[in-house]
Amino acid sequence: MSTFTYVAECTKCGAKITTTGITVEGASSCEPHKFGAVGSYKPSIVYPTDPENAWLRTIDQNKKENEAHYAQFDEDCDEITKFKKTAHSEIASMIKLLRERLDDRQDALERELDDAFDERIGMMRDNMKALTDHKQKNEETKDEAEDLLRSDTAVEEREKKIVSGCENVINSTPELRYIPTELRYTFESLERIERMIEGFGTLHTKKTGSGKKCVFDSVRMPGMSRVASITPQKLELDKYVTLNLRSSVFDDETQRVKVSFKVITKGEEPPVDIKENLSIHIFVTEEAHDAKENDVVAIHEETVRLQDCTESRNRYEMFINKEFQPGLAIVYKIRPVFVTPDDSRYENSEGKWSREANVEIPADETDLEFKFSLNGQEKTLTIPEDDSSLKNFESFQKKMLRAFGRKLQNGEQLLLLADDKPLNTDSTLSKYVQPNYVITAMITQPAKAASPKAVSPKAASPKPSNAEGGAEGGGGDDEKKGPKKKISMLAHFGGKKKRVLLKKKENEFTMEALRAQTIAKFQGALKGDFQMKGHNGQILTSWEDVYAIYDEKAKELTITQ
Repeated sequence: MSTFTYVAECTKCGAKITTTGITVEGASSCEPHKFGAVGSYKPSIVYPTDPENAWLRTIDQNKKENEAHYAQFDEDCDEITKFKKTAHSEIASMIKLLRERLDDRQDALERELDDAFDERIGMMRDNMKALTDHKQKNEETKDEAEDLLRSDTAVEEREKKIVSGCENVINSTPELRYIPTELRYTFESLERIERMIEGFGTLHTKKTGSGKKCVFDSVRMPGMSRVASITPQKLELDKYVTLNLRSSVFDDETQRVKVSFKVITKGEEPPVDIKENLSIHIFVTEEAHDAKENDVVAIHEETVRLQDCTESRNRYEMFINKEFQPGLAIVYKIRPVFVTPDDSRYENSEGKWSREANVEIPADETDLEFKFSLNGQEKTLTIPEDDSSLKNFESFQKKMLRAFGRKLQNGEQLLLLADDKPLNTDSTLSKYVQPNYVITAMITQPAKAASPKAVSPKAASPKPSNAEGGAEGGGGDDEKKGPKKKISMLAHFGGKKKRVLLKKKENEFTMEALRAQTIAKFQGALKGDFQMKGHNGQILTSWEDVYAIYDEKAKELTITQ
């Protein structure tokens, strides 16, 4: 270790000169040095003033507060990391349970499907076996009958055996039903389940700006003033947030325009919670195609806090708080407005306007005009848009008849056609207004009384026994009159064929239903009066006539006009 010998010492800063002429220690700012004898430098003791003491104590306290807040953040990092790990475990556990429930449901559905299939396929095969056995019995009886016919058995005995065998076959015909083959699943609740899955699991957090403030008491100590005055900062709002206008509709219930928009936050972290202090300013003007931008005059302006808007699926909704004139076309736009929570630190600021959007306010309800045609005569009928007859087909028919001064007589029926299609209780009547449609009205006459008919040899033949009548037993009066459930006939008109199907359970076994369905099938080609003829040229005037030709298995109609 080197040892220096000093020959002189600066009386101002304590710098020393060694025997080699080198200056050491002291202060570089001391120029020029004032050298004297070694030991002549006496450093002065400086005592800080009271304000200096106060500030020094303040920064010491500020350092301690800084260290305390840092320690709290470090503790919070550990805590939120534990919460994240726990939440991951809960997610995995719940999703695993959900998968198990879905697997259980899949197994239950497949078992149900297999059971239903086995039951039905078993019944089908049992029916097929019964038919096979009966067919074999039928063939055996036929063979025995042919053997008897070739034998020298007496006629009476032969006839008795053949008739008895055939009757036995007929009476043992199995009574079967077809097994419906429908075997499918519908999953009508899929959309609801998907929505529930989307909402399955809710993350509970608090807004990042809602935590307790880190308090530095050192910056607010009594008697202390800020080192420098702070000028309120004006935020460039477009750097942090923009508004994306989505849609707008007129709400009939509130009679207000509902606006839907998205708040898009950008990547840069703002110095203050923007959304917590955000409002939406809306500017509404009347639509004018030739107006210049500077000439636009607002018919309504308002500012609404974002927290007062309704949040739904990552977007917000708000109502324009004004009832506009019916039939008015408006244009509106919105922009974000930051309302400062502390005017000593931040100024109010505004963002850019969104795109403009148009909304047409519905006009007041008007009357609807219908044009009717009956037997070449035309009438126009005006009905209010909210009239109950537009939802009541029978009331609508009565209004039409009153317009023509007509009433339906006993048995008459009114048929209304629009666009060559019949109107009924399921029709949306309000759409068939003029000039788009002319509603054609037809009044069908009641069926004439059946004329007495000669009894044909077929009708006069003795009624067959139970053996001859088939599996349903000897036919009664209903069997002679025609089919019990439905009638299907092929109608010919103008070189075209159309299938007409009448069902008894729908009360369609009438001439009126047959005529109406025939008119509907040919889609307006039949107008006015027309005749229907059977295969033998007989004009069908009553339902008994229809039964007669149907019994003869001549299921065709010829239409003449």
